Amino acid sequence: MPQTPACSEKSQPQSLSTLSEQDSTPDKTPLINQFQAIINSSDDAIISKTLDGTILSWNKAAEKIFGYTAEEMIGEKMIKVFPPDRLTEEDTILTKIAAGKSIEHFKTVRVKKNGEHIHVSVTISPIHNSIGEIVGASKIARDITHEIEAEQTLKQFHAIVESSDDAIISKTLTGTVTSWNKAAEKIFGYTAEEMIGQKMITVFPADRLFEEDLILAKLAKGESIEHFRTVRLHKNGQAIPMSVSISPIYNDSGEVTGASKIARDISLEVVHSQELACYKELIDSSVDAIISESLDGIIQTWNQAATELFGYTASEIIGQPITILFPPTKYKEETELTKTVREGENIKHYRTTRLHKDGSTLYVSVSVSAMHDEQGNILGFSKIIRDIQHEIENEAMIKKQANFDSLTQLRNRSSFTQYIKKLIPVTKYKQDKFALLFIDLDNFKYFNDSYGHEFGDKVLIKVSELLKQSIRHNDEVARLGGDEFVICLTGFINTQVASKVANQIIKNLNEVTSIDTIPVELTASIGCSIYPDDACCFEHMLKHADQAMYQAKEEGKNRSMLYSE
Repeated sequence: MPQTPACSEKSQPQSLSTLSEQDSTPDKTPLINQFQAIINSSDDAIISKTLDGTILSWNKAAEKIFGYTAEEMIGEKMIKVFPPDRLTEEDTILTKIAAGKSIEHFKTVRVKKNGEHIHVSVTISPIHNSIGEIVGASKIARDITHEIEAEQTLKQFHAIVESSDDAIISKTLTGTVTSWNKAAEKIFGYTAEEMIGQKMITVFPADRLFEEDLILAKLAKGESIEHFRTVRLHKNGQAIPMSVSISPIYNDSGEVTGASKIARDISLEVVHSQELACYKELIDSSVDAIISESLDGIIQTWNQAATELFGYTASEIIGQPITILFPPTKYKEETELTKTVREGENIKHYRTTRLHKDGSTLYVSVSVSAMHDEQGNILGFSKIIRDIQHEIENEAMIKKQANFDSLTQLRNRSSFTQYIKKLIPVTKYKQDKFALLFIDLDNFKYFNDSYGHEFGDKVLIKVSELLKQSIRHNDEVARLGGDEFVICLTGFINTQVASKVANQIIKNLNEVTSIDTIPVELTASIGCSIYPDDACCFEHMLKHADQAMYQAKEEGKNRSMLYSE
């Protein structure tokens, strides 16, 4: 066989200039240097790769955006920064590039070195050599995480404004209307098209016109106006009692440029009993528990949703201390939350736990605000409590999907990588050792080809079960992908332990004779590397275990090998 030239830890890929068959004669050097300077000074990641996705170049911005250095990425596959659920995108991209098509401003998600997901906008173009053949691709990637978050926040704000039952209006310091929500249309009878660009005094009664000058003067000085009671006119001429709160709007320089106004129709407050009935109905029909308590923490009101959530009826709970709902470890929250509210801040969607009447734990989101009298004195606190058990379960499911293989329920590559990277400093501190066993099934392709992928999946599930049975509770097993598995043996003392476990795994696999009545012969090749004897970082440990595994295959398969230089 021909001799393989010696290489460093990572083999060097063909350079982009060689790939493109560019002439690097001295007279072109200044132009090349200029291009290189442009690429390195770009705020966007500029990357080149071959038609099989191997990275050829990786600029400074790519290092900053993805967290990997050029040395870590050149020669690696581009899918290294793809989330597991986006891996199919690379095949689609490379197919289009090979066909001579470009991809412009494709919005997707990628993964940084630290595991953080980021939103990116990607433009990819084919690279041609001197005779016009497509030999690779150039990629420009921009981190648009903040833009996406800003868009989502803007949509949320817009949804809040449009769904509000109060008129939410903005205007300039000259009183010209600049925005007018749906509730404003309903309350005043004018559409947004009719009011935007008009003066706010359009809805003022003649005897209230003077109020606008007073309001605008206060706003110009940066003062707010809260719960100002007045009268405004409907389009049909009807007078509407209003409660109005107006706040100044500032630009980036801190200058007052306009005003935001929240106007509430308080016609129902004219008849106090009707108002009380309206609020009682609203509270009782709420799907969230709505509770009020006195300043000393005694429950005063309790709606039907609170009964459904906590199990106590109103007659059982009113007059009891609010802490009856708290687990003992959460008692201090009451003091902390009410102190925050007393200082002028509202608590919104605070996640915590509370107790049901039967003693079971409830996962809830709590919003707390102060109740004031007309003079502004705090009378007590109102709490809106929402059951978030399903949200917690959904988040747990999403976390599981991100960290565990959907087929075998073992850790996936990303989760296992993070586990080992956290284990290394602990092991180093304890001056201990651990072992990695890289396991590759022998002849697994035969099962897929002969019996179909569904049966192949059953084989992988069976193997995963055997691997879990073969290790201790403090060891970890993961599926890296395909028929490749890896095990971490912790609290490790010597190489004999690793060999014993590896051989036991092979024995357990060999004992399986059939799956779903189909005869099988399960064998595996296993390679082992030891921390810190063989390597001091996860990547090198995995690489060395992989090398030992391939040596096991070369020596006849169905055996284990320890890594050696």
